[in-house]
Amino acid sequence: MVALSVYDNGGLTGRYLMMTVISAAIAALGLMLGSPAVVIGAMLVSPMMGPIVALGFSLALLDWEELKRAVKALAVGVGLALAVAILLTLLSPLKEPTSEILARTRPNFFDLLIAVFSGVAGAYAVIRQRGKPSSAWPSPPP
Repeated sequence: MVALSVYDNGGLTGRYLMMTVISAAIAALGLMLGSPAVVIGAMLVSPMMGPIVALGFSLALLDWEELKRAVKALAVGVGLALAVAILLTLLSPLKEPTSEILARTRPNFFDLLIAVFSGVAGAYAVIRQRGKPSSAWPSPPP
């Protein structure tokens, strides 16, 4: 049940591609505007967590077919996001880096901790079906 849910969210679909384009555009514009809130919003919209979780899950289960599928989705997603960001940057009249762009050129230990805790939260949400009670556990009696 969990594996099926993880693998359903980890593939290359039209929704995944569209949300990647949208989130990359929001992130690029947020960086250009120097707006941390917009950059965070782009992270919330981004569908990249699906393939990342599928990749980790397939590695844990040694499921090589799903691993290839997740890697392909990630590679296409990253390439598409880079293409959108490059296009928007080339079309932008801004030529000087903003404070948000400069802040992301030197990650520190706290950035690593944020990434680790975000990954743990994402994995927990997938395993617990995003807050729904698991059917594997019996419900408490009324």
